[in-house]
Amino acid sequence: MVYGEHHLTKNGDHVVVDFSMVEKGVLWLRMIRDGVDDQAVRAYFMHEVAPTAGCKSIIRHWQRFMEWGNEEFFRFIMEALGRVPTEEVARDENRNLTSFGRRQFFWQEAMRDPDRISRDLEELRAANLVDSALTLAKKCLPEEAIVRNHFFIVLFGGSSAYAVGDVNGFDLLQLPKQPDGSIDIDNVIRTFAHEMHHTGVRFCHKRYMSGIRHKERLGLVARLANEGMPIYYINQTRERLPMLEKSLNPTQQADVQDWKRHLARLPEIYAEAERDIRLNLDGKIGDEEVMSRWMMGSQGQAYVLGSDLVSVIDLQLGLDAVLDVARDYRQLLLVYNRAAKKANRSGLSCFVFSDELANRVANFTGR
Repeated sequence: MVYGEHHLTKNGDHVVVDFSMVEKGVLWLRMIRDGVDDQAVRAYFMHEVAPTAGCKSIIRHWQRFMEWGNEEFFRFIMEALGRVPTEEVARDENRNLTSFGRRQFFWQEAMRDPDRISRDLEELRAANLVDSALTLAKKCLPEEAIVRNHFFIVLFGGSSAYAVGDVNGFDLLQLPKQPDGSIDIDNVIRTFAHEMHHTGVRFCHKRYMSGIRHKERLGLVARLANEGMPIYYINQTRERLPMLEKSLNPTQQADVQDWKRHLARLPEIYAEAERDIRLNLDGKIGDEEVMSRWMMGSQGQAYVLGSDLVSVIDLQLGLDAVLDVARDYRQLLLVYNRAAKKANRSGLSCFVFSDELANRVANFTGR
């Protein structure tokens, strides 16, 4: 056992949680609070914090989207702490916190009380977090799915949770809290279970979709299925919106605002999805366009639409039908259409995708 890690192995599943970046990061924050000079602050970050596996996972995560390394991350934090100048603004024209404003809030709160970070970390260590999350994830995964996750608990201020390659990050600065200041353990468990669900689904894709080429042409379908399932079954965001609205966490507040906006135009989003799935399938839009149109924001519209698609399938056809989609996301539109038509026969009014498009997606091989 490595200090700073927790391991769980169970029925072929294997989950590791690494705390090392937070342990080093808290020491670093105490140094800054105690007034050490800028040179010592920089040196400790570069020699002690940056080499941790958790910090490296943050670098890998944002390198996918921009030029990013230890220097950029160091400045990212220093700007939030107000120790170097920046042109970024904390609030937009509607007085809502910007991404920089949220980053500033999280890092300055941590600086005010680094000991709180240590207490939060110990509370997470003591919780039955991994076992509970794995149990929750397995309830909505095919029986044959194997879950293998390496989680890094980090201090970031950017993405609240992320997945890159075979690792996952969870930002302790954005830890959800109850109104009394205690950790919202239920919410943390849901986040971990969400990421475990992703790896279980990827295990199935390797088994059932290994021969498919040019999967980038199914990028939007994949995201709707792969995010929709854990959002619907695990996060249950739509049902929990009234509770999440009461949260003091800026990230959760931003999630709520995105969900309200997307739900208000859900019928239009269905039509836009049909258009973009076709364009994606035909190679007329790629992953960059899919990401910008469907995944951007605190909670992009793919999360909302995906969970709605899954809810229709679950309510009309049951979990087994959803698990067929988990094994092979090409079946998403066919299975959804079957559920939507059944719902419409009972008097509901669900969007139905073009049968021609649904069949094209289901039979796509990329050859």
